[in-house]
Amino acid sequence: MMKFIVSGIINIPNGKRKFSKEIKAKSKNHAKDIVYAFFGSKNGIIRSKIKIENILEVQ
Repeated sequence: MMKFIVSGIINIPNGKRKFSKEIKAKSKNHAKDIVYAFFGSKNGIIRSKIKIENILEVQ
């Protein structure tokens, strides 16, 4: 497992909100899926409302 920092913007009814999450994942695509699942399950935000801008691998 590798560590990634995933950052981007979420469109919410009140406007836009930036986010940054540190994720343990197997790949960049896996990290992206984990972020989508996290915001979907915790806040009920659908994937089209989440814009991932950057995925950095952390050593």
